[in-house]
Amino acid sequence: MAATGNQSSDEKALLGGYYQARDEKPLLGNHSEFPRQSKWTCQHGLATLFKTACLIAVAVLMIPLFVIRAHRHSDLHSYLSSNSNIKIHDEPGSDPPAQCFDNSTASFHFDFYRLQNFTLAEVFNLDRPFSASERYLRSNIRLLPASFFQAQDILVKASVTSNNLLVLEQLQHEVTDSSLAFTIPVPRNDEDLCLVVNLDLYVRTSLSLENLNIFSTLANVQILLPPTVRIRNEANINIDVGAVTALPFPSSQKTRIYAGAGAILGAYTINDLLMLNTTSGAISVDVAPNPMNRDSATPAEFFAKTTAGSMNISYPPPQWTFIPKRTYEVTVVSGAGLIEGRFLHGRKTHLESSAGNMVASILPFYMNTDNPSWLHTQSVAGDQKITILAPHYPKIPLAGFTSTHKTGIGRLELQYPDEWEGSMRGETAMGSVIMNGTDVEIIDQGTRWPAGHYVNAIRGDGDNRLTCSTGTGSIFANVG
Repeated sequence: MAATGNQSSDEKALLGGYYQARDEKPLLGNHSEFPRQSKWTCQHGLATLFKTACLIAVAVLMIPLFVIRAHRHSDLHSYLSSNSNIKIHDEPGSDPPAQCFDNSTASFHFDFYRLQNFTLAEVFNLDRPFSASERYLRSNIRLLPASFFQAQDILVKASVTSNNLLVLEQLQHEVTDSSLAFTIPVPRNDEDLCLVVNLDLYVRTSLSLENLNIFSTLANVQILLPPTVRIRNEANINIDVGAVTALPFPSSQKTRIYAGAGAILGAYTINDLLMLNTTSGAISVDVAPNPMNRDSATPAEFFAKTTAGSMNISYPPPQWTFIPKRTYEVTVVSGAGLIEGRFLHGRKTHLESSAGNMVASILPFYMNTDNPSWLHTQSVAGDQKITILAPHYPKIPLAGFTSTHKTGIGRLELQYPDEWEGSMRGETAMGSVIMNGTDVEIIDQGTRWPAGHYVNAIRGDGDNRLTCSTGTGSIFANVG
């Protein structure tokens, strides 16, 4: 086929800006080793120029995603499961144990052309728990930008290194036109096993896939692709043990990421669905609404859940100013851990923690005031500090806004903007209640059994409703 990797000078400049924004060079240095084709036809040139112009228009709108707080994503190793008996070494500079110095390596490369879908699967045969702490396992999957002249849609370079030749002899891989699957044996009785797997996927920088799927038993996944790579439908990443880092993640209509014992880090866009889920790992992400989804009838759903891990979410990031007009829904659930961040509030926002504090800023976004909206924050045990920001569109007042804040054991500290008007009620079983602010009028207040208080108040003529309650803990609410 004709070379599909040639880019115009404009696209080269865009990608050059991408590398500069990442403040790093392509990770594997010299890309001149990859296959190049120099044929160029007039027809192919015009088609490429037209495609490039469209990609540049999208990419320019996505540039703010590269402004990322680097401290969130610098250390993957600290987020891996501390309860596992497997030592997973993912830091390139870490020194391997002594048994890893007598190794053999098997290397492979695979070419994929004319892709509509792509699936990568990596399975370790972990058929029993490990009893030895000296086993050294490392697996890395990296999605990297290809050289400017790469003809393949995706070029996979794989290497498997081990001190046990049986691993290399029994290694299996299956390849189709749109998928690659590795099965990696782990010998039962080798207590000094050393095993390192590296899968580097070089992705053509203007590639558009319908679906992308990545599955692994044990891997750290790094996605370092420019915004010119996109996924038209669904992206699914499922990692049992390991972290997922994206700087940024390619735009897709529906994105689902699961990292069992590991973190989810980086920058993501949201179209119709962004779902992030960990069992024992942190979630620390910047999330930006896709500016191309203006006036979409489908709600943009953001869902984040961790069983045991903290969350630091910026949705949208402070530097992100353009939010398309559509319906937004947010659900964030933590079993045990801090929920912290900035959240876009559209039709519905739900923040929940069983055991952990909340520190959240809520940005109201309304297309109009005809449709009601709900905000709900709930903790079994934990303090809440909730700040409602001024609406994104200043000329559209807060209206039809029902908010509820509850905690069983903990303190509520609430700050509402001057644009808020409506009724307020706060009550505790044990603890004080203070409601104040500009033009806040106390209607009724008193005590509740066994040692609690309640306050009813109003502010202005609005139809908003604020209800807050604690079992044991005080309430402080301020408006204006």
